[in-house]
Amino acid sequence: MNLLAFSALMWAAQFSPGPDMLLLMKNAVTHSRAAALGTVAGIVCGLGLWCLLILSGLAVVLRESPQMFVVLRVLGGLYLVSLGARLLLSLRHQPGLADGGDWSLAALGFRGGFGQGLTTNLLNAKAALFLLGSLAAFHPPGSPPWMKWALGGIVLAQAAAGWGGFVCLLGWAPVRTWFLRWQRPWNAVFGTLLLAAGVAAAWPR
Repeated sequence: MNLLAFSALMWAAQFSPGPDMLLLMKNAVTHSRAAALGTVAGIVCGLGLWCLLILSGLAVVLRESPQMFVVLRVLGGLYLVSLGARLLLSLRHQPGLADGGDWSLAALGFRGGFGQGLTTNLLNAKAALFLLGSLAAFHPPGSPPWMKWALGGIVLAQAAAGWGGFVCLLGWAPVRTWFLRWQRPWNAVFGTLLLAAGVAAAWPR
């Protein structure tokens, strides 16, 4: 029952609004399927690193060190701001609906998507603390040693399967064709949301 409850919690967290989800949506509809799957792989690897840190006890340092948390949060916010700003600046070179231009997908491959996904996840301090609290709650002292590895496996398997299926759905031909027709306004929306998410993450409070 604990594993089922933890799995349900991770599903809810996985598809809640956040930097990882926003980046996945942006890359899935703006770039190729390879770039989208690379983003998924990068996020999953980031989660794997966080799980190793948390399950080995090293991530407690992040929770107990406000300065380290602030540095990580600001770096993550600045990275999201840079992604949003670059996307908005690229609008000047994209054709509008009335231009009759070629709405081809921007060039970003698997490696580029992987780097963005990994960086965004590793710099997402709030997600790391959520994962730390969740794993600690479902793996209290006295739990069998295999439990922590089962919980970590659930995190990674659900992220790979859920987000992989999600980006493939967004890359479905009718969805992709509709997006390409409205690519410019959608990129403006994604760029603005990335900027807002970055400012919200880096803003002191």
